[in-house]
Amino acid sequence: MNSKNGIHAKITYRALFLILSVTVIISVFFITFKSVQYNKKNDQEKLVDKKLSNAQIISDFDNSLGAEDLINDESLDVSKSNYFSEIVPDIYISSELNSLWDLAQSRSLTSEQFSNALARIRTLAHSREPAAAAAAIITFLNSGKDAPTGLDFIVGEDGVLSEAPTMRVALIDFLGQTEPFQALEYSRSILTQPITPDEFAVALRNLAWLNPDRKYDAELRDHFSSMLDQQDWLSNPSAGFLEAFDIALHLGGEDMAKQLGGVLRMDAYDQNNRLIGEPESHPVNRAAFIALDRLMIREPQTIIGIFKKDPSWLEWAGEHRVSLLARLDPREPTQRAFLREILTKPDFFTPEELEYFSELYPNANGFSGNRLVTSREPVVAQEDLDKAALATVQAWQLDPQFAAVKAQLKMIESRLTSFLEKRNTASMNK
Repeated sequence: MNSKNGIHAKITYRALFLILSVTVIISVFFITFKSVQYNKKNDQEKLVDKKLSNAQIISDFDNSLGAEDLINDESLDVSKSNYFSEIVPDIYISSELNSLWDLAQSRSLTSEQFSNALARIRTLAHSREPAAAAAAIITFLNSGKDAPTGLDFIVGEDGVLSEAPTMRVALIDFLGQTEPFQALEYSRSILTQPITPDEFAVALRNLAWLNPDRKYDAELRDHFSSMLDQQDWLSNPSAGFLEAFDIALHLGGEDMAKQLGGVLRMDAYDQNNRLIGEPESHPVNRAAFIALDRLMIREPQTIIGIFKKDPSWLEWAGEHRVSLLARLDPREPTQRAFLREILTKPDFFTPEELEYFSELYPNANGFSGNRLVTSREPVVAQEDLDKAALATVQAWQLDPQFAAVKAQLKMIESRLTSFLEKRNTASMNK
């Protein structure tokens, strides 16, 4: 009897030990899984905090010296000082970079292998002392070494590249996330002596990231203009070149709007300055218009001001011109007043433009995707806007001042009525 009890006791202890072991293993696995998920969730938040922190460091440094001195006075320019000569490059990052480059020269790496290797280097750079990490990156960049990655130029969340076409572009991207002073210095060297449009684009972004107080607006404006002077880049634009048009939106204002309008004008006139029609569907034209259209969403008063000064502005790009004006919101008094003004002004629109306006108004088309610097615009409540526009055009049809465009107002009314009825029917059927 005692022997049996002893056997049962041993079995019971072993079962309890097994249960306890399994419980511990499950707990450790669960805690590890949650930790990994938490780290992934907070990676982007840490990056945003780091960008803001870097911008504040630069801002404080500028304030201590004076922004104009920092840019113009060689004795005070950090790029001319001994600040960087005393920084020892991180040996681990240097070793990883040179090993990757050697590997790329000795055999063909797949784009996936390159992506994984760059991701490891970025993680390593973020874990090391920032100044030393940045120094290692710059030492490699200064060596002139480079290799194609087989990847595209793709902007990820918060303006960080999720893919880069070359090692150099990837490292300039990493540099902007690492140490502000060295990122500022090296980015300026690229902007003053441009080599490739993709590198130029990321250097512009690095400078814009350090511009929350707008101290570098003039510098960014000059570099953006110089980018548009690069005829080879305009003729054969890279993805990075097209993404760099986001800098114009970051800067905003009338000058940038007019410069974007000027890009749309490039293909609209012949050599004798005669208007030959709508700009061709060229990637550069599309990039310029997207920036201009987003500017209309963010700064409608800027675009209205340009049209008030020059009603013929964008006559070389009639559809783009109408698309901008079709964004006028009748719920906002200033925009409603300007909408009334242009619809009652003879010859403001050509017959073709007026017809297109009647097909498009109100324009609430949005833009998806990540941008180098700016954030996405808020989504417009389409139904609320349609209802306001419908009430507006219905009222204006009764006003004699709109007699010349009554047919177009009627077309808008008919289209919006149909849209709202369909939405209402769909909502009732849910």
